[in-house]
Amino acid sequence: MDEDKQLDKGESEKDCGNYRNLLDKRLDHDFVLSDEEDRLVDAHLEACTKCSAWYRHTASIIETVKVMPQFDVSENLTQNILASVAKEEIASQRSWSWVVYATGIFAAMWVLLIVDGYETIWGVGSWILGLLTLVALKFLIADTGKKHQVVER
Repeated sequence: MDEDKQLDKGESEKDCGNYRNLLDKRLDHDFVLSDEEDRLVDAHLEACTKCSAWYRHTASIIETVKVMPQFDVSENLTQNILASVAKEEIASQRSWSWVVYATGIFAAMWVLLIVDGYETIWGVGSWILGLLTLVALKFLIADTGKKHQVVER
């Protein structure tokens, strides 16, 4: 029903958006609306119940934030948080490094297997070498994962 009233007066959602931008500027006390803009905004607030409710709600939020207590955080806490984030980033980068190593080893094994056919004795040797490389890689990855685990206290 309110929407019908707005549409009868030639208002639209786009007009409300434009007025809300002006209301934002009004709420920002560093910006002053012109007399004409101020008059238009007041007339719109009287005619549009949605914008009027939005304005009252937004103004109450701003007032609530202004009276909320401000807490100072110690520099030590800030540095501890930043150090933890840096450690996590390094651990994340290291966790992807094994993918690069595994890809390189896989490519080398693939070349060895293609160059040495699997029918020859050298091919069997290549398969054994590949198997040993995979086992070594598995232990390398498992060992690396243990070193980079974060200990919670």
